Amino acid sequence: MDNNILIQDPEMIKNTLLYQYYPGLGKQQTQKLVDEMYKIPQFADGVLRISGKTTLVIKKRFSDFLKWKNEQYLR
Repeated sequence: MDNNILIQDPEMIKNTLLYQYYPGLGKQQTQKLVDEMYKIPQFADGVLRISGKTTLVIKKRFSDFLKWKNEQYLR
């Protein structure tokens, strides 16, 4: 497997850098969404709290969460 691909598009990313992959979302908004995601059992598996300062987010699960949130809003 080509390691450069993993570096360019990692599966997991620090929550403080997540906003860079989602245009239109700011740092604070992304952090609030990650916190909300963590509180919902259906999506909590996408948030890994390693320490008090380090949180990793699985990008695919975050995208799933955003789609779910949009569907809930449109109902």
